[in-house]
Amino acid sequence: MQTKRMRGQRKLRRKMKSIEKRQRKAVIRKHLETRKEVELLGKLASGDKQTVGNLVNENVSRLNLLKPNNQHEIIALEEEILYSSYLKRNVQKVGEKSLKQVQFEGKVSNGLVSVPGLTPGLAPVDSFDAFDDSDDESGEEARPLPSGFKDDYDDYH
Repeated sequence: MQTKRMRGQRKLRRKMKSIEKRQRKAVIRKHLETRKEVELLGKLASGDKQTVGNLVNENVSRLNLLKPNNQHEIIALEEEILYSSYLKRNVQKVGEKSLKQVQFEGKVSNGLVSVPGLTPGLAPVDSFDAFDDSDDESGEEARPLPSGFKDDYDDYH
């Protein structure tokens, strides 16, 4: 029983050592990379012509790799970019419209904005009136509106 436990402990120790070894190597690699970058920056700052020339040549070769070989590829790429930007713009417009609509509906429900048409609790404006219209023409004053209602007729007509 102790031998099994000892074997398990040995395996665990080996595993931990290998993990620690990988971590140390990673730290050393990171230090070497930063050291190389610092040396390169120092050479560039001092104006070393050979280093600057090498760097320029590397960047030119990278740019040449990105350069398309024929005009058809360029046109296809331009169309793809334009089409994707067109779709993106349309999606943004749809989102803006729905946001504006939601905000407007919120203002209407809070009573900050009134909308012509149906008034809560009353019939539509163009519906058939069973009552005589002579009441309005007789010069009688209209009844006051109940609380919470607003007369917006003058605003829209």
